[in-house]
Amino acid sequence: MPFIATATDTYTVTGTDGNSCTATSSVTVTVNPSSGLLAPSTSNHTQTHGDDFNINYYDGSCNLIASVDDGNGGNVLGLTTTTVNVEATANFHNGQPFVRRWYQITPNSNGSADVVLYINQSDFDDYNNVLLPPYQPLPTSGSNLDPNIPNIRITKNDDAGLGNNPIVITPTVNWNGNY
Repeated sequence: MPFIATATDTYTVTGTDGNSCTATSSVTVTVNPSSGLLAPSTSNHTQTHGDDFNINYYDGSCNLIASVDDGNGGNVLGLTTTTVNVEATANFHNGQPFVRRWYQITPNSNGSADVVLYINQSDFDDYNNVLLPPYQPLPTSGSNLDPNIPNIRITKNDDAGLGNNPIVITPTVNWNGNY
């Protein structure tokens, strides 16, 4: 049975075989705390995603990439790779600007999930510096009260990378003061 350690501790596992023979083993699992920062460069993390798992994905330095929650009810995403791509500056695809931080989430088995993507204020500032009409500015204050929050959209592509079959999503936005 899978187990996700959330704190550094010593865990004991006891196994019983078909002959009722048992064996016990203990192991200390060290859980490194997250940095509280977003991944500063392109990086990915792969984990096995079972039913009703809510997983935070981190880079090798414990910087946050994204969070995926598949919810309860038989949806098993399986081996899931979450990648954040961090470009030097905002860019354009099919004439439309996009922030320099973009994501690719690839599960072994497709299914519904709630996904949290993290963006820094500096990512929005960079986007606003290359913005051309008719596109609207993104938040400038790093606050839930910023009047540009309604301008945030996520463009989802079902194909790999920056495809040509976009689905535009209006996300729920919540600033925590950092991202």
